[in-house]
Amino acid sequence: MKRLLCGILAVMLLVSMTACGGSAGVVPNMNDVYASMKAHFPEMEPFNADSVLNAYGVKSEDCKQQVVCSYYDGTDTAEIWLIEAVSADALASIKALAESRLSSMGSQFQTYDAKAYALVEKAELITHGNCLALIVAEDAEELASIYKTAADLK
Repeated sequence: MKRLLCGILAVMLLVSMTACGGSAGVVPNMNDVYASMKAHFPEMEPFNADSVLNAYGVKSEDCKQQVVCSYYDGTDTAEIWLIEAVSADALASIKALAESRLSSMGSQFQTYDAKAYALVEKAELITHGNCLALIVAEDAEELASIYKTAADLK
């Protein structure tokens, strides 16, 4: 009788946890996601890995895949990071760098470029699993939607 009761409780617990959980998402191919986003900024090209590492402090050994690009022409600003980290610890480090980058961009643009500053203020920073997407752009919400669709996030 105790075994039956324990079995029923275990099944109920499992069902209740499944019913409450949202989509954990999948790991998208970051190059494919970038290709979908590129229509919004055809002139923006991704940096090579060395440029990313030098500019933002992201360690290559912390990344399984990465696409990072930036665009600024004096009237338009965009920056996109699409990264899959090798571990949760690596993701935490990369997320801290992304948050620091947002803070730095905010400080930089606040004094002389109100439009760019507004973009930083509405930036999207998405993390799930070991993945991170940082999107600073006029169409940040739409670009975030592209990422969320590719990552199967609800």
